[in-house]
Amino acid sequence: MALPHVPRLISMSHDEVIAHEEIKLMCKQLLPSWSKENSDDISVTTISGGISNLIVKVSSSGSHDPILFKVFGEKTELLVDREQELKTLINLNALGFGAQVLGTFGNGRIEKFLKSKTLEPEEMGHVLYVPCIAHKLRKFHNIPTAGKPTLWATIFGWLDMASKLVFEDERKQAKFSNIDLIAMRHEIEVTKEACDAVMSPIVFSHNDLLSGNILVLETSSDAHSIGGLLDNMQFIDFEYAASGYRGYDIGNHFNEYAGFECDYTRYPDSAAQRLFFKHYLGHCSCTSDTEATQCSVRESSPTAIQEGVDIDGVLSMELAKMEAEANLFSLASHMYWGVWSLIQARYSPIDFDYLEYSTTRWREYYKKKDKHFEQANTVFGLNKQTDS
Repeated sequence: MALPHVPRLISMSHDEVIAHEEIKLMCKQLLPSWSKENSDDISVTTISGGISNLIVKVSSSGSHDPILFKVFGEKTELLVDREQELKTLINLNALGFGAQVLGTFGNGRIEKFLKSKTLEPEEMGHVLYVPCIAHKLRKFHNIPTAGKPTLWATIFGWLDMASKLVFEDERKQAKFSNIDLIAMRHEIEVTKEACDAVMSPIVFSHNDLLSGNILVLETSSDAHSIGGLLDNMQFIDFEYAASGYRGYDIGNHFNEYAGFECDYTRYPDSAAQRLFFKHYLGHCSCTSDTEATQCSVRESSPTAIQEGVDIDGVLSMELAKMEAEANLFSLASHMYWGVWSLIQARYSPIDFDYLEYSTTRWREYYKKKDKHFEQANTVFGLNKQTDS
């Protein structure tokens, strides 16, 4: 059955009152059950979360359940294949992932509103959430995929696009002119070579698993235990989901512990990563927050790292490889979003300093580059030079 569609666009450049009225009208046009609703009885509330799109909750004083309205950011079609995104989301809906799509319009879509709590960046490393996120991500990665990863082609394509950018804002243009795109290209080439040598498994990847894309549904079941969370945790926002590298999806997720404020002191240390991987691989089976805490304490113990086997009998080499793989690909994550931000800086009407964000991501790349390359060389024997 085809989704209802209206070709009209909703402008993000209009003031909030006009945009909200457009959203109400669109809702009545797309959803037959809402067609007789009085606009005065419909409320629109902006939801925070991302830095790309306008996301609002639409509620009715009547008997209708709330819905979520997503208006794509201007020019984001340069970064996201919206047709493919919709196909992916519909397929994922059938597999139990994401919010159900109810309809589409010219520059966005309507989804079922999931009554839930959105994780905060500082919560992603919490012992109660780590087992659930790792388990859910492994399930996501197990979705069959036949496509080839487009990570590097995408980054290079965006870099080519960035080389042609001209900013109307003189201040932005001056800042952009100081960015060395040639140096960026060189670093991307060097990192790609190292990542290719690691031979990270190709999986179906979310590619944007930040805290705002992890929901804990509000249900009657116990959401304060790992068992309850496993049933009630949901991933959303599959704009960038595609065939990709396991290491990238996990390394990018670890980077997102920092949040948009880029507090990279939150990046998980070796013990925290090892705990994540053990849950991802199914070697931990904690069913309560108490057990999860105990497992976390054990992983932080000096005796947890041994030659060959750790205290739970899991081969340390498997965990060491996953850690080196994720850390190396975390560098690619900084590159991906660092270049992405340059395009957004030119076209997005959202009040966010994308140029500064790009600078911050690249700064973190250079800060961690030698450390992660050295680790990958030790574990995988890459023998790559890390000098620019």
